[in-house]
Amino acid sequence: MKATDPGGRGSGRDGSDSPLNGFGQMLVLLRGLSVFAALVCFSIPAAAVTRLANPPDAALVSAAESAFELYPGVVVDPNNEAVYLMSPEGEVERVSLADGEVIWSTTAAAKPLALYGDLLMAQADRADGENVLDIVLLDTRSGGQRRAYLPINLPTDVPGGVDEQLGHSLLVRAQIRAGLPLVTWEHTKSWVKGATPEPGEGLVQKQGAGYQVDFTTGSVTALDGAAIASYKPAVPAGVEAWRRSNQPSIPVVRVDGGLLATTHVQPGSESISLMRWNAASGAPLPEVDLFTGPHILQFTSSDGRHLLVSERANPGEFNEYDWSIFSLETGLKLGQISHHRSHAWFHVSGDNLLYIEQPHGRRQGLSWVEEPLQVKAVDLVGGEALWTRSLRDTTFTGPYPP
Repeated sequence: MKATDPGGRGSGRDGSDSPLNGFGQMLVLLRGLSVFAALVCFSIPAAAVTRLANPPDAALVSAAESAFELYPGVVVDPNNEAVYLMSPEGEVERVSLADGEVIWSTTAAAKPLALYGDLLMAQADRADGENVLDIVLLDTRSGGQRRAYLPINLPTDVPGGVDEQLGHSLLVRAQIRAGLPLVTWEHTKSWVKGATPEPGEGLVQKQGAGYQVDFTTGSVTALDGAAIASYKPAVPAGVEAWRRSNQPSIPVVRVDGGLLATTHVQPGSESISLMRWNAASGAPLPEVDLFTGPHILQFTSSDGRHLLVSERANPGEFNEYDWSIFSLETGLKLGQISHHRSHAWFHVSGDNLLYIEQPHGRRQGLSWVEEPLQVKAVDLVGGEALWTRSLRDTTFTGPYPP
């Protein structure tokens, strides 16, 4: 996975989708797996599965549905005010959402994927280059001790490690659907040779697979695109008809209170309107005037509950963009900060904004300062920085062949 400027979840840019919780995240997952079914066969899971003695409590599994992937390798658990992230040292860390302090860390895995009750699904690293995807369950209440293990055999040309390799990128995701974990992987192979590709090789090749996993019985069920599509939440016909005819600025997302929401900009207008419907009946709610004025793009939060409207308000300054943050449930403006990028993966927790800071450099006086990949928290009301944690950057940066 490349740590590039995010894109694909709003208007005014191109790029790859970042993950969304619930309805939005499943749409992203479905879009990827429809490619899987068309391109390649599915891999066969390895036989060895370390089973759970007992499944997680059903109430805990249900409560954990509020957790979401902020960014690949960063999982937010708002109910327990915790963030799980992959550290530069190759560990999984659980940190406090309030102050960023480390609660525990473990070397039993490298990349958080999703919460399964009080267990964290995570990907263990494969530095040996073997073609195996290692999925583990970590006990969040006992310092991240490993409780279960699932190895999945990958095709011979797919390395199972967390970090990118020359010409290879493996994206692994997990969700809980119907009370059971759903694991997917997508491998991208890029042409990096100096010679012209042979016929049929292509510059970029993709393949992938999806599985439903039961850690208590050890069963692993390979799923095709049609099976995955059966998990797609229903959208009322009236909402879908409106979406098709009006081309909303952002995807229709499911937000708190049983609502569906999106935004719309009338042709020739700079005014953004918030459109909402009852998720069950499709009955429309009153339209809300959200933002008026020149703006570069709109970008939804990783959990689909908030909207970032970006405007180039400070040209010539380092922090040239203003981010205005709105609730997609109420339309209220929650705060505004300035930043040097037009947008970022983000989440709103109370009065705090949690976002991903991409690697960058800048001149400070006579020195050039490099900043790594980070997750940051700032006060949305006053703009003060609250805490910062460095993240493992899995991007391949060389060496490249001559």
